Amino acid sequence: MKKTFNLIIAVLTASLFLVACGGSSKEFSAKEKMLMDKNWVPNLNANLKSDNQALEESTGIKSDFQLGGDVEKIGNFLAGKYLFGLDSKTHTDQVYSITAGQGILSTTTGAGKWQFSEDEKYLLLTPWDYDKNEYKSEPTKYEIIELTENKLVWKQEGASTTSTFECN
Repeated sequence: MKKTFNLIIAVLTASLFLVACGGSSKEFSAKEKMLMDKNWVPNLNANLKSDNQALEESTGIKSDFQLGGDVEKIGNFLAGKYLFGLDSKTHTDQVYSITAGQGILSTTTGAGKWQFSEDEKYLLLTPWDYDKNEYKSEPTKYEIIELTENKLVWKQEGASTTSTFECN
């Protein structure tokens, strides 16, 4: 009986500790876990390839423009990196930030909240409106073309091209 009582006290104490320390009670899907806590960096050449294909389909003009050397390094430095995670205060709100640059030369260029559609085919990003100090009313909808541990490909609703990201 004493062992059972001690076990119950231990479980209750652990539960209270998790709640007090902000432990999330939400269960995350495999896709949500793959997306979270990684810096998703645009693959500029893959994105240019998608743009080139869309240009050829709409105009018939063939292009195979790719970045290389210093131009590619500058582009990678300036490209907006996405980070998906949980709000550090609530530990349940799913939030994202977009950062350009690196290290001390980085700046946040956007932020908001995110969620998957119920069928997890779409990622919904609701940006923060810095002027109004609130979330915008309508999320931007991205179709998930591919999501693995190291690669994210999405297509914004209404767009003709895809965007490819890799985690670093």
